[in-house]
Amino acid sequence: MPATRERFDELCSRIATLSAESVEEAWTLLEEAYSEQHRHYHNFDHVSTLLKDYDEVGGGNLAIEFAIWFHDIVYDPKSGTNEEDSAALFDKWSADFLESKFRSDVTRLIRATDPRQSRTDLPDETLLCDLDLLVLSANPEIYQQYVKNIRKEYHFVPEEKFREGRSRILEDFLKGKIYRSDHFSPREELARENLNSELAGLNPD
Repeated sequence: MPATRERFDELCSRIATLSAESVEEAWTLLEEAYSEQHRHYHNFDHVSTLLKDYDEVGGGNLAIEFAIWFHDIVYDPKSGTNEEDSAALFDKWSADFLESKFRSDVTRLIRATDPRQSRTDLPDETLLCDLDLLVLSANPEIYQQYVKNIRKEYHFVPEEKFREGRSRILEDFLKGKIYRSDHFSPREELARENLNSELAGLNPD
Protein backbone atom coordinates (compact mmCIF):
# COMPACT_ATOMS: atom_id res chain seq x y z
CA MET A 1 0.00 0.00 0.00
CA PRO A 2 1.42 3.44 -0.91
CA ALA A 3 1.69 6.47 1.38
CA THR A 4 -2.03 6.98 1.86
CA ARG A 5 -4.10 8.25 4.76
CA GLU A 6 -5.53 4.75 5.07
CA ARG A 7 -2.10 3.25 5.58
CA PHE A 8 -1.04 5.92 8.06
CA ASP A 9 -4.26 5.42 10.06
CA GLU A 10 -3.64 1.67 10.13
CA LEU A 11 -0.11 2.23 11.44
CA CYS A 12 -1.31 4.60 14.14
CA SER A 13 -4.13 2.23 15.15
CA ARG A 14 -1.48 -0.17 16.43
CA ILE A 15 -0.55 2.30 19.17
CA ALA A 16 -3.31 2.65 21.73
CA THR A 17 -2.07 5.99 23.13
CA LEU A 18 -2.59 7.83 19.84
CA SER A 19 -5.87 9.73 19.79
CA ALA A 20 -7.83 10.57 16.66
CA GLU A 21 -6.85 14.21 17.14
CA SER A 22 -3.15 13.43 17.33
CA VAL A 23 -3.34 11.28 14.20
CA GLU A 24 -5.18 14.05 12.36
CA GLU A 25 -2.51 16.53 13.42
CA ALA A 26 0.27 14.24 12.20
CA TRP A 27 -1.42 13.62 8.86
CA THR A 28 -1.85 17.36 8.32
CA LEU A 29 1.86 17.87 8.99
CA LEU A 30 2.83 15.08 6.61
CA GLU A 31 0.48 16.11 3.83
CA GLU A 32 1.53 19.75 3.91
CA ALA A 33 5.24 18.91 4.03
CA TYR A 34 5.41 16.28 1.31
CA SER A 35 3.23 18.40 -1.00
CA GLU A 36 5.60 21.38 -0.96
CA GLN A 37 6.21 22.65 -4.47
CA HIS A 38 10.01 22.50 -4.29
CA ARG A 39 9.94 18.73 -3.73
CA HIS A 40 10.51 16.79 -6.94
CA TYR A 41 12.03 13.67 -5.37
CA HIS A 42 11.60 14.00 -1.58
CA ASN A 43 7.81 13.73 -1.70
CA PHE A 44 5.04 11.21 -1.04
CA ASP A 45 6.19 9.13 -4.02
CA HIS A 46 9.51 8.61 -2.25
CA VAL A 47 7.74 7.60 0.98
CA SER A 48 5.50 5.23 -0.98
CA THR A 49 8.51 3.56 -2.59
CA LEU A 50 10.18 3.02 0.78
CA LEU A 51 6.99 1.57 2.26
CA LYS A 52 6.58 -0.80 -0.69
CA ASP A 53 10.19 -1.95 -0.48
CA TYR A 54 9.89 -2.35 3.29
CA ASP A 55 6.77 -4.49 2.88
CA GLU A 56 8.65 -6.70 0.45
CA VAL A 57 11.29 -7.54 3.07
CA GLY A 58 8.69 -8.32 5.71
CA GLY A 59 7.91 -5.03 7.45
CA GLY A 60 6.58 -5.25 10.98
CA ASN A 61 8.82 -2.83 12.87
CA LEU A 62 6.71 0.14 13.98
CA ALA A 63 9.69 2.38 14.67
CA ILE A 64 11.09 1.84 11.18
CA GLU A 65 7.73 2.54 9.59
CA PHE A 66 7.22 5.75 11.55
CA ALA A 67 10.75 6.76 10.57
CA ILE A 68 9.93 6.14 6.91
CA TRP A 69 6.92 8.45 7.15
CA PHE A 70 8.77 11.23 8.98
CA HIS A 71 12.39 10.99 7.76
CA ASP A 72 11.99 13.74 5.14
CA ILE A 73 9.12 15.69 6.65
CA VAL A 74 11.49 18.66 6.79
CA TYR A 75 13.28 19.11 3.49
CA ASP A 76 14.96 22.33 2.49
CA PRO A 77 17.69 21.86 -0.15
CA LYS A 78 19.48 24.91 1.28
CA SER A 79 19.64 23.41 4.78
CA GLY A 80 22.20 21.07 6.27
CA THR A 81 19.97 20.01 9.18
CA ASN A 82 16.98 18.39 7.48
CA GLU A 83 17.30 15.03 9.22
CA GLU A 84 17.81 16.63 12.63
CA ASP A 85 14.88 18.96 12.06
CA SER A 86 12.69 16.06 10.89
CA ALA A 87 13.56 14.10 14.01
CA ALA A 88 12.77 17.13 16.17
CA LEU A 89 9.40 17.61 14.50
CA PHE A 90 8.47 13.97 15.06
CA ASP A 91 9.57 14.23 18.69
CA LYS A 92 7.54 17.39 19.21
CA TRP A 93 4.39 15.84 17.72
CA SER A 94 4.71 12.56 19.60
CA ALA A 95 5.89 13.81 23.00
CA ASP A 96 2.47 13.60 24.65
CA PHE A 97 1.40 10.31 23.08
CA LEU A 98 4.32 7.91 22.66
CA GLU A 99 6.60 6.47 25.30
CA SER A 100 10.11 7.86 25.40
CA LYS A 101 11.99 4.71 24.32
CA PHE A 102 9.88 4.36 21.18
CA ARG A 103 10.27 8.07 20.36
CA SER A 104 14.00 7.78 20.88
CA ASP A 105 14.19 4.83 18.48
CA VAL A 106 12.27 6.68 15.78
CA THR A 107 14.32 9.87 16.07
CA ARG A 108 17.55 7.81 16.05
CA LEU A 109 16.43 6.15 12.84
CA ILE A 110 15.49 9.44 11.20
CA ARG A 111 18.89 10.92 12.05
CA ALA A 112 20.60 7.81 10.66
CA THR A 113 19.32 8.65 7.16
CA ASP A 114 21.68 11.64 7.06
CA PRO A 115 24.40 10.39 4.66
CA ARG A 116 26.97 12.58 6.40
CA GLN A 117 26.62 10.56 9.59
CA SER A 118 28.84 7.56 10.26
CA ARG A 119 27.00 4.34 9.54
CA THR A 120 26.48 1.91 12.41
CA ASP A 121 25.91 -1.83 12.45
CA LEU A 122 22.53 -1.55 14.18
CA PRO A 123 20.20 -3.73 12.09
CA ASP A 124 17.28 -1.29 12.06
CA GLU A 125 19.47 1.62 10.98
CA THR A 126 21.19 -0.51 8.35
CA LEU A 127 17.87 -1.61 6.87
CA LEU A 128 16.34 1.88 6.84
CA CYS A 129 19.41 3.47 5.27
CA ASP A 130 19.51 0.76 2.60
CA LEU A 131 15.83 1.36 1.86
CA ASP A 132 16.47 5.07 1.53
CA LEU A 133 19.30 4.41 -0.95
CA LEU A 134 17.59 1.77 -3.08
CA VAL A 135 16.99 4.31 -5.84
CA LEU A 136 20.73 4.20 -6.48
CA SER A 137 20.34 0.64 -7.78
CA ALA A 138 17.15 1.24 -9.75
CA ASN A 139 16.98 0.44 -13.44
CA PRO A 140 18.64 3.12 -15.59
CA GLU A 141 15.38 4.81 -16.62
CA ILE A 142 14.22 5.26 -13.01
CA TYR A 143 17.70 6.30 -11.94
CA GLN A 144 17.86 8.98 -14.63
CA GLN A 145 14.50 10.36 -13.52
CA TYR A 146 15.79 10.46 -9.94
CA VAL A 147 18.85 12.41 -11.13
CA LYS A 148 16.64 14.89 -12.99
CA ASN A 149 14.41 15.37 -9.95
CA ILE A 150 17.37 16.01 -7.66
CA ARG A 151 18.65 18.62 -10.09
CA LYS A 152 15.23 20.31 -10.04
CA GLU A 153 15.38 20.49 -6.24
CA TYR A 154 18.73 22.27 -6.55
CA HIS A 155 17.70 24.51 -9.43
CA PHE A 156 19.11 27.52 -7.59
CA VAL A 157 22.67 26.12 -7.71
CA PRO A 158 24.73 27.15 -10.77
CA GLU A 159 25.57 24.22 -13.05
CA GLU A 160 29.31 24.15 -12.37
CA LYS A 161 28.84 24.24 -8.60
CA PHE A 162 26.13 21.60 -8.80
CA ARG A 163 28.42 19.28 -10.78
CA GLU A 164 31.19 19.76 -8.22
CA GLY A 165 28.93 19.14 -5.23
CA ARG A 166 27.11 16.20 -6.78
CA SER A 167 30.42 14.62 -7.80
CA ARG A 168 31.67 14.79 -4.22
CA ILE A 169 28.49 13.09 -2.98
CA LEU A 170 28.79 10.28 -5.51
CA GLU A 171 32.48 9.80 -4.77
CA ASP A 172 31.70 9.55 -1.05
CA PHE A 173 29.12 6.83 -1.74
CA LEU A 174 31.64 4.91 -3.84
CA LYS A 175 34.31 4.95 -1.12
CA GLY A 176 32.55 2.28 0.94
CA LYS A 177 29.78 -0.26 0.76
CA ILE A 178 26.51 1.28 -0.31
CA TYR A 179 24.28 -1.51 1.01
CA ARG A 180 24.99 -3.27 4.28
CA SER A 181 21.93 -5.41 4.87
CA ASP A 182 21.62 -8.98 3.64
CA HIS A 183 18.42 -8.01 1.85
CA PHE A 184 20.02 -5.48 -0.44
CA SER A 185 23.73 -6.24 -0.67
CA PRO A 186 23.13 -8.09 -4.00
CA ARG A 187 22.21 -4.70 -5.50
CA GLU A 188 25.62 -3.21 -4.76
CA GLU A 189 27.05 -3.74 -8.24
CA LEU A 190 24.13 -2.09 -10.02
CA ALA A 191 24.26 0.90 -7.69
CA ARG A 192 27.95 1.35 -8.43
CA GLU A 193 27.29 1.16 -12.15
CA ASN A 194 24.66 3.90 -11.87
CA LEU A 195 26.85 6.12 -9.73
CA ASN A 196 29.89 5.72 -11.95
CA SER A 197 27.80 6.44 -15.03
CA GLU A 198 26.39 9.62 -13.51
CA LEU A 199 29.85 10.64 -12.32
CA ALA A 200 31.25 10.23 -15.83
CA GLY A 201 28.46 12.44 -17.16
CA LEU A 202 29.21 15.12 -14.60
CA ASN A 203 32.90 15.08 -15.50
CA PRO A 204 33.04 14.38 -19.25
CA ASP A 205 36.67 15.43 -19.54
